[in-house]
Amino acid sequence: MSPKEFEQIVSRIVSIMVESQSEVVWNDKIPDPDNPKQMRQIDISINHDGLKSHIECRHHSAPQDVKWIEELIGRKLSLDAFAMIAVSSSGFTEGATKKAEKRGIFLHTLTEHSPEIVHTWGKSSKAEVGYYYFHPLHIHLVFDELPEVGVKKLVDAFILKQDFINAIFNELKYGINNNSMITSFPYSFQIEGKAGDVSLFGKRIKSVRIGATANYLKEVLELPNLMTFSRTSHELQDLARIEKSDIYNSEIILAGSRVKVQFDITKILNLGVNKAFSTIEFELSRKTQIPEIEVIGNADHKVSIDNFSFGASDLSGNTL
Repeated sequence: MSPKEFEQIVSRIVSIMVESQSEVVWNDKIPDPDNPKQMRQIDISINHDGLKSHIECRHHSAPQDVKWIEELIGRKLSLDAFAMIAVSSSGFTEGATKKAEKRGIFLHTLTEHSPEIVHTWGKSSKAEVGYYYFHPLHIHLVFDELPEVGVKKLVDAFILKQDFINAIFNELKYGINNNSMITSFPYSFQIEGKAGDVSLFGKRIKSVRIGATANYLKEVLELPNLMTFSRTSHELQDLARIEKSDIYNSEIILAGSRVKVQFDITKILNLGVNKAFSTIEFELSRKTQIPEIEVIGNADHKVSIDNFSFGASDLSGNTL
């Protein structure tokens, strides 16, 4: 984890811990109170009722010592901060802790735990991804007028129309999701839809006919990396638990009864051929309120197709 990523995750943690009317800003810039033309950088700011608290972060291998705390004491006074919070990935020395307690600097530690320790913590959160797999699959293109090419060339040209294929599969997905009559799978169907302004070999496609059997499958994604956000005092007091998956660029932050889920749909949707994303559900490691969910990317993803039958005809009844 880079220092920038460390600051960003601290910002996300703080954003669900503060009161709802507070504003949390990562990499904030403010004018120097003594020289307004000079902008000063703050790792993270918390704005509440006109008062601004500052959070400064250190992602180092060694515990932070009293020198950094003294710098933060001066920075708090210089920038008229309402409160100064220090967050370290490696904790603080005894001298730093004593100095901070006496001078009103609040100390927190964000700790990443080893997989061996995580295993002993028991239940962890999981994400269950649901998707549709279409097999068998038949695609039939209806042209105003058939192109004068063979079936193989027509199929090869169709496969290159990625945006068109994406649109077809997303229509299938949304059609199934919104059909309350579908109560079980596998589900077989035949549909026909307009093709829009799409042509192959100079000939416009009038419509697309799809015949397929949809199967609903699930994949469970683990979030194996664990971090804890703690208040540093004579005894560590955990304030938040962070479960992460670097592979899926996803995380779950649990702070008391509040939870924030961030997942990267583009990382999750490596689903293989003839498949379309449907839903994602979370099984959290502890009971919470309804999660606040932030999605990175778009569920209307690139679809890969293969192992399908193909046909083509025109409005005059000619076929390939």
